[in-house]
Amino acid sequence: MEKIIASRHFDLDEATKALIMDELGKIESEYHKLTSARVVLDMQKTWYSAEIVLRGKNLSIESRTKAHELPVAFAEASEKVNTQLRKHLDRVHDHHHTSVSELEMVTVTEESEVQA
Repeated sequence: MEKIIASRHFDLDEATKALIMDELGKIESEYHKLTSARVVLDMQKTWYSAEIVLRGKNLSIESRTKAHELPVAFAEASEKVNTQLRKHLDRVHDHHHTSVSELEMVTVTEESEVQA
């Protein structure tokens, strides 16, 4: 997965960059079909904003947050991305339907319980 980290209007220190790379690694381990992750951190006056964009096969997730502290802004954006990714994975996995034979077995079992 291609990882891009950019900062606007300030210099990003190595500790914060390592924190961001660690979080992106966790996200990548959850969803293997991601092709790129872009993190843009911006500072305007006293506000920090964090934007995370994930791209993958049939997937495009974006989140933006603002806070007075950089770690808080990034943590909130990361939480939003994780929530969206989890919802996407749930939707994909929910399309597996039960087979007709399993439904027939449940129906036969219920009928025998009603007759007894």
